[in-house]
Amino acid sequence: MTRPSEGQKPTLPTIGLGPSDMSATCIAAENQAISSQRRYLALMRAQIALPLVGVVIGAAAKFDSRLAALGVIASATAVMVAVLRAIQRSRRYDSMWYEARAAAEEVKSLAWRYAVRGAPFDRVDESTDDAEARFIAELSRIADNNDLLAPPDPSGEITDAMRALRSAPDDDTRREAYLEHRVKDQQHWYAMRARHNDAVAARWDLLFYAVIAVAVFAGAFLASNTDSSRALGPVVALAAGGSGAVVGWVAVRRYASLARSYRAVARQLSHIAALAYQKDTHEEWVAFVADVEQTIMREHAQWLAVRK
Repeated sequence: MTRPSEGQKPTLPTIGLGPSDMSATCIAAENQAISSQRRYLALMRAQIALPLVGVVIGAAAKFDSRLAALGVIASATAVMVAVLRAIQRSRRYDSMWYEARAAAEEVKSLAWRYAVRGAPFDRVDESTDDAEARFIAELSRIADNNDLLAPPDPSGEITDAMRALRSAPDDDTRREAYLEHRVKDQQHWYAMRARHNDAVAARWDLLFYAVIAVAVFAGAFLASNTDSSRALGPVVALAAGGSGAVVGWVAVRRYASLARSYRAVARQLSHIAALAYQKDTHEEWVAFVADVEQTIMREHAQWLAVRK
């Protein structure tokens, strides 16, 4: 592989694999993962928020006899939570999200390895027909291992972009495309998501301590001044319930642990990419691609293991 001179960036190829260049199975799985994640998180938000609403209404009814009828509404929120929980379990949005995300990433890795002639598509004497047959066999294996995976649209499993990159006239074109559109793209994505999750985790921590402070001060004032129970009772209940809601939501989203995991992958990809131009032989390049893909897929395997 041609090494760029010091301080000079290599000329980037005009071909690469974008989201629309992936296999139909990958695109279908990606869309399913996004849709299922949205539905799952919406159900979880409602299940966390509704008990909080019930606590506030119940507190208001307790401290003001004129609002006693609201107690029925407070009880109804518990029933609504049970209904939402039943919907979540029956629709299996979380399982569909996890399976579809894992499948999408595995097919994406397969597509890149096919396009840049990484293992198991690295045989120099393998014909195009044999390579494509091997790709479809691997794709079928992935689909067969994911029962909840949505069927793909008839848009093609081996796209023109995949074929164009695989049949590029020289190795440097494939290697530059892989470095720019796969390695650097993933490195940037993981670094960006690590920073994002760190920032969001910090904001939720701040909110948690603010809500706890409200609960403590309101509770202390209420204990020393019982005449203020009508005004402060719901505040104490809301703050106490709010702290639990914050903890529950943070547990669902796992911002801090995701940030740590994403930082580790971004560092690993940066270290691997630094040695890319030392991979001159065919065997070294195949090992390099395998190292990158294993790093990415290892993170997805850990992500999936935590959630299942």
